[in-house]
Amino acid sequence: MAVWSVVFNGKHYILESGPIGLGATVEDAVIYMEEFQICAMQTSPYPINQWYWYVDDSEMKCKEDQSERVLEHLNSIKPDVIIFTKGNQVEDTLPVLDLKQKVNKETKQVECTVHYEKTHTNINVKEKSNHPPYIKKSIIKGFAHRSSKSIMR
Repeated sequence: MAVWSVVFNGKHYILESGPIGLGATVEDAVIYMEEFQICAMQTSPYPINQWYWYVDDSEMKCKEDQSERVLEHLNSIKPDVIIFTKGNQVEDTLPVLDLKQKVNKETKQVECTVHYEKTHTNINVKEKSNHPPYIKKSIIKGFAHRSSKSIMR
């Protein structure tokens, strides 16, 4: 758990913001997105039943013929603050939330593999950073664990 000490208007605040590397800015983004999501779902003229998001990536389930109008609705809420784009499923595969999700029509399950955007640098913590060795090892262990998970239930 990362703990941040902040002084604001002469008062001292302690922020517990989750894992190391998840700073207070991310906490602010989470609060903003939760409020945005509630507003979007309450004001949408189209049903939004499932909407998952993490940091800068989201996945929403809606009827295909309504997807453009839902996107327009989302982008009309705070057009100067946040802009959504839409990725379409291609051959039953959708890259989202750092996963490549494929619907297996035989088992009716969503199969997932790790997906990296074209802009991904493959640098998570530089070798000569001041992070303790156990953190660097944990990052590698986390990636190995993540890649071993192939089916999301």
